[in-house]
Amino acid sequence: MPPDLRILFFGDSFVAGTGDATALGWPGRLVAASHDAGRPITAYNLGVRRDTSADVSRASTPRPKPARACPPRATASS
Repeated sequence: MPPDLRILFFGDSFVAGTGDATALGWPGRLVAASHDAGRPITAYNLGVRRDTSADVSRASTPRPKPARACPPRATASS
């Protein structure tokens, strides 16, 4: 038997399987077909129900890191 292939799926509600009567979504169907063909796959499905493609795009776009706050300045004591 070939070694197990691990795949991470991330995306919108289609990836999550929303609306699929079998609740598999396309990742689950791919895994099932691959298993039936003798090629095991471990799937990590991170599809988010109710997310759209635009939501996924916004979430995966790198954001600039916030500027670090400067430590307070020492004040001279009188």
